[in-house]
Amino acid sequence: MSSPKPTIYILGAGPGVGSELASLFATHNFNIGLTTRSTSSSTSIAAKLKELHPNTTIVTATADGSRPESVTAALDSLREQFEGRAPTVVVYNIASLGRDNSSLGPTPLENVTLETMQTHLTISLASGFVTAQWAAKNLAPASDGMKPMLFFTGGGLGVSPNPKLAGLSMAKAALRNLSMSYHLELKPKGIHAATVMIMATITPNNPNHTPKLIAAEFWKLYKQKDVDLWSPEVLY
Repeated sequence: MSSPKPTIYILGAGPGVGSELASLFATHNFNIGLTTRSTSSSTSIAAKLKELHPNTTIVTATADGSRPESVTAALDSLREQFEGRAPTVVVYNIASLGRDNSSLGPTPLENVTLETMQTHLTISLASGFVTAQWAAKNLAPASDGMKPMLFFTGGGLGVSPNPKLAGLSMAKAALRNLSMSYHLELKPKGIHAATVMIMATITPNNPNHTPKLIAAEFWKLYKQKDVDLWSPEVLY
């Protein structure tokens, strides 16, 4: 792996926004490090990306947002697989999106347990926090027009909560606060931290909120050059 290409790490590179992000940055000459919760999933996604971008180096690791230590270990693993070279961009795209009838899914607020709330906060806030800590110490310095950047994938529930999705709503609000804090902390150091706030549900019937269009919003943030005009978030 002697390529001097910049690298993006995407934590939570599922078949939606995460995969589209990987593909978009690969188009712009980035190598890719990605994580999912299972080896089979990451291997499958990496294979599909490799078909689209045969000249891109793609490495994988597993990370479970409910276990922050696994997130840190995955970041370390990705860097080791790139022979110690630092990433230019790190994206935290893991969310506690529970399906219907699951413990993390839609639940009347009065029935939400402390354990469920803690799980939501662990996935969004605690694992997002250890990712930010790692990125602040390990991102590559700016060079050749490439700026170091820390991204978070946020959600409209963080500003307009839904009582039936109280856990996810509070977790997204906490993640937004985390990102804003790191934006202020890292900007003087030349690192751009920002959140892409997804303000509508991603469904096949919503042509204005496709994973590809959302990925493009990340790229627009990344291309912001003037430090004084760096945005802390974009609502889309």
